[in-house]
This record gives sequence, structure tokens and C-alpha cells, in this order.
Amino acid sequence: MFLSLNSQDEINSIAVQVTSNPRKLKIQETLNKFFNNTLEIKYSTLIILILGKKQLKYTNLLVKEGFNFNADQHIIDFENITSRLLILSTKKIEQVRNILKSDRLPTVANQSAKSVFKSKQLIRKKIVKNLIET
Repeated sequence: MFLSLNSQDEINSIAVQVTSNPRKLKIQETLNKFFNNTLEIKYSTLIILILGKKQLKYTNLLVKEGFNFNADQHIIDFENITSRLLILSTKKIEQVRNILKSDRLPTVANQSAKSVFKSKQLIRKKIVKNLIET
């Protein structure tokens, strides 16, 4: 299994890998593992989220032929997320707010930690999908 994927949305065919390492070598290693495990069959989009600031450019990344990966679009950091939020319509911002607000799920006595985690993951996936569709 590809342990570097932090979140997967099989319905929308999106995989997300989060890293604090913004270097090109790390990005290439992630792409290599993604393709070596043939995850491009299951996920049509790979998002790499950099915790911190990403590099200005990622040139000459090796991507499997036929897979759509644009470093400017698919390698993001918090600045990119903020930029995308700033251009959203009020309606979309309200949708994102409502998704985040609903992330605070009430804990039910018989609800397992795994069940709560899965519910929160679904909510986060909705946010990612909304940001990508803008």
C-alpha cells in the first residue's frame, strides 16, 4: 500500500499527500511511488499539500504519460488555499463554512472513534472537491 497518501476520495478519484518537505526530490519520490503502485488507475487527480511554503517552480518532474499532473495546479500550500478561498463566490464560501462547521460532530456514546474519523474524512473530502471545482 502507498502509505504516503493521507486522504483518498474514491468517489471523485482524488488522492492527497501531505508533506512538510517542499523539495523537488520529495515531490518526485511521491510521484514515483504513486505510479509504481499504479494508483493512477484508481485516482485521476493527485494533490500534494505542502505544510509551509512550496518552491516557486517544480520543473522537469517525471509524470507517467497520460496522467494529468500540473505542478502549478496540483502542488499546493496554504497560500494557494487562501487564494482560492478569496475568489470563491459568497455561496461557495458559505458551503465551505458549513462543511467545516459540520466537522464538529457530536460524539455519541456508542459511536466508535473509527466511525467519527470516517465521518470527518468525508467532510474534508467535500472541501477538497469544492476547492478543486472552482
